[in-house]
Amino acid sequence: MLSVRQSARLALILPCLLLCSCMETPQEKLIGRWFNKTNSIRFTAEGHVRWNSPRGTAQGYYTYDGSARRTSSSVPVRNLSLDLTRKGLPLQADFELEFLGDKLRLTPLSTANPGAIIVLKRAGKDDEETLIPLMEAPAIDTNSQATVLN
Repeated sequence: MLSVRQSARLALILPCLLLCSCMETPQEKLIGRWFNKTNSIRFTAEGHVRWNSPRGTAQGYYTYDGSARRTSSSVPVRNLSLDLTRKGLPLQADFELEFLGDKLRLTPLSTANPGAIIVLKRAGKDDEETLIPLMEAPAIDTNSQATVLN
């Protein structure tokens, strides 16, 4: 039989454990469609990504490391890499991704276009574009010269 002290501890610990088990990891939080006036980016759990922008649609793969974060410095930390193809041409882009509530901020790490920060809002789960299945991302030719997306 549990003592009063043990029961009190259990009553405090159990809700914390339940809350922690229901929280999304950063990787799970990224899954879905994010958009603004000019861009729509969709991430899948399988590692596929599709980016619709004024330049056209690019598809491919992404890698995200939710544990990589900026420390006290003002230098962005690469935690999102995109390997895409657009119109048959390979594209590569590295970003620092930060979650801002129901938005995310992508800070490009390219020196070609510094400061072009992209802020996107999460689309709803019943969003029309989100419900369309993604086609499998095309194979990326690693032998050809990749273009930097930014």
